[in-house]
Amino acid sequence: MKFIITALLMFLFLNSEAQIICIKCFDQKETISPNATNSLLNGSFENTTCNPGNFSQWCPASSGYSCNIQNWIATGGGTNTYAHLDDTNNTVVAKGNIAVYFGNYFCDACTNSSSCIIKKDCEVTSIPNGFPMNPNNGYGGSTGLSLSQTVNGLTPGNIYFLEFWVGGEADFSSFPLDGLFGVDIGFGNTMLTCKPTLAGSSALGTRYIIEFKATMPSHTIKFTNWGHICTACTELILDDVLLYPLSQLSPSIKPCLGMNSNSNTIIDTTICSGEHIKVNNRVYSVGGNYMDSMLLSVNSKQYFYIHLNVIQCVFEDRTDTTICENNSLYWNGKVYSVPGVYADSVVMSPTHIDVKSLHLTIDPCFTISIPNAFSPNGDQMNDVFRIIASDLNAEQFKMLIFDRWGRKLFSSDNPQKGWNGTYANALCEVGTYFYLVTFKVKSSTKTFQYNGNFILMR
Repeated sequence: MKFIITALLMFLFLNSEAQIICIKCFDQKETISPNATNSLLNGSFENTTCNPGNFSQWCPASSGYSCNIQNWIATGGGTNTYAHLDDTNNTVVAKGNIAVYFGNYFCDACTNSSSCIIKKDCEVTSIPNGFPMNPNNGYGGSTGLSLSQTVNGLTPGNIYFLEFWVGGEADFSSFPLDGLFGVDIGFGNTMLTCKPTLAGSSALGTRYIIEFKATMPSHTIKFTNWGHICTACTELILDDVLLYPLSQLSPSIKPCLGMNSNSNTIIDTTICSGEHIKVNNRVYSVGGNYMDSMLLSVNSKQYFYIHLNVIQCVFEDRTDTTICENNSLYWNGKVYSVPGVYADSVVMSPTHIDVKSLHLTIDPCFTISIPNAFSPNGDQMNDVFRIIASDLNAEQFKMLIFDRWGRKLFSSDNPQKGWNGTYANALCEVGTYFYLVTFKVKSSTKTFQYNGNFILMR
């Protein structure tokens, strides 16, 4: 699963009764921690008496109220509120077949405009006191329209995650801009945004994770919408709400784990499958996120936050060998003559992979020597200046001869052909001359180059 992180907002703990630690948001529809046990009931809203096909409404204050969403309590709104459920004919749905639409007309995020909105990473800040507020009759005023559920059995001091998906009303070209809504986990509204999610489109919506420290055994999770904050702004659609402890957070997500007045040790490590780490006299061998603590004194604890990643390690028995061109190597029951990396005897187990590998390179293995003098005097001994080579299978061969003034006297593309000490059919003077030899070989992309000087003697 690939996550696209759009923003990260972190608040450091100010005291031991810290509230929200951080908020993360992602452009994606898929659940981030699909294996988590949800402490909320009916988090995907599939258990309901509402029929999305006939727009039956779930707000009790509405004159059109006709159905309920099991395990969730609807409050606020007013007689004109038109909140209902949407299916895939009307919106993108994150999980199951339906999502909750918070239809509540138009509202003000601040005085007669939305210009006050400042978005810092995932959160909207600078909303004035008393806002958002719906100034229209029958929509709940500053209370807005809310859907909530109280979850029990939390451990005060432990870290939990509220994960949910939001989209927004989209009707072809209508409402192309982001909407605004609030979420309260017991510490007051945190203002967030939602994007339009037209049915049948490639829109992903936004997946939020709110990391918080429980301050009591029960927390009420409440989502509130006041309405469209502008004529082109969308309105909240909610789906797939989960609440789970730190230990069930997907290993692909690192928790923020804010600091407080207690001592904190954050351990972020990767081990091979079958291995383990030991923290606070406890053994951890399964990938995931964990929290542990140790009492230091009556008023102080040492907290251990562990992010453990477990991978299947590869153990390589590597052989590095070089052979000469046109030769071959017998290795592990097979013959190899082409350079490359070869894997053989791959043994896979639940904990690791054993690989026997060969890293084979080819060397031209030629020898070459260049004389430092020659005597073209017709005595059949050293009458020609040429390279002396064995096992040389040269390509693009070139030998150039220059005099001391840099004038080219001779050129050859045949390694068997040498210089006889003449230029323009005249004998060259005794003295020092210079050579440049370049060539390639089939087994290498390298250009070999030799240069130097030699003496012509008579």
